[in-house]
Amino acid sequence: MNRSELIATWVKSADDDTLLTSKHDPNTLYYFPEQTRSVVSYEVSSSLKEFIHSEDYEIEVYHDVKHPGEGGYFILKPGSTFRFKSLGHSIAVGSFSLHGSKDRLLIVSGSEQGWHIAAEDYENVKRREREKTLFMFDKF
Repeated sequence: MNRSELIATWVKSADDDTLLTSKHDPNTLYYFPEQTRSVVSYEVSSSLKEFIHSEDYEIEVYHDVKHPGEGGYFILKPGSTFRFKSLGHSIAVGSFSLHGSKDRLLIVSGSEQGWHIAAEDYENVKRREREKTLFMFDKF
């Protein structure tokens, strides 16, 4: 899949209001998964459609060894159009408090949730590369 085709799938998901799931939406802090999760920032969630439509972001394409049958693991670094103060945070299990700050956005295509966006720490991506559980194979 090339950049244009990939972005077209994300645009459709954003337009259908399915790209931001409850699990990663800062407006649904009541959601309690069984593990720490990331949420995108309020700033990202309120301008998500515009951001995805802008196509002003770098994309790193990874193969995720932990989820080999999924549709991919895509790290987004916003360009100059959107100057977000924060891209997202972590929330511990059972908590309503935002912790830390994430410096990238992550889009994955899961077997259960389909295309969805979350926040990610780029240092975690690099750690997983060193551990050989993520392999970058394209960048555009």
